[in-house]
Amino acid sequence: MWKTMSRLMSKITGGTPKADPPKVDAEMVKSIKAATAKAEQAGKKTKKKAKASKAKLSKLTKAQLVTWGKENLDIEINKSHTKAALIKQFLGAK
Repeated sequence: MWKTMSRLMSKITGGTPKADPPKVDAEMVKSIKAATAKAEQAGKKTKKKAKASKAKLSKLTKAQLVTWGKENLDIEINKSHTKAALIKQFLGAK
């Protein structure tokens, strides 16, 4: 009777109980965490300021200049200024 009940319960619950997950080596976890930390730090350090000349910047629209400044120079600039004023600010910020 118990065998029948246990089979019935295993069918209802989805089968036999799962085995314990494999043990993780603590050294491996430390090395993986250290590698990811190094990669994150390297990603932060590699951000360089973009170089652009006045001629290249003058080819962009005002909206493109504002987004370029945010992405490359980390500068928030008011879009209400003239295009020439925006370019002067970018060239002065380098």
